[in-house]
Amino acid sequence: MVTQIKFTYEDKNITLVIDPNDTKIMTYKDIQKLCEKTNIEFSNQSFGSIVSQLKEKFFNAESIRHKFTKEERKQIFEKNSSCKMCK
Repeated sequence: MVTQIKFTYEDKNITLVIDPNDTKIMTYKDIQKLCEKTNIEFSNQSFGSIVSQLKEKFFNAESIRHKFTKEERKQIFEKNSSCKMCK
């Protein structure tokens, strides 16, 4: 995870940290490896971006909803014209 960014600004060393208690710091090289491992194109993503891409790739694929066409709905209704409780 990218949890820390270090840079120099006006001769001062600046460190931006998400969680200073975190012992594992993830760099862009770690994100590159993660992108290679999960078949996601590396485009210098932030940690939040890579999490969103992974979520979309692995979780949304399982929950894609099927939209029934009018014809499909008609066929279902012809087979079962009432709900299970009404039968």
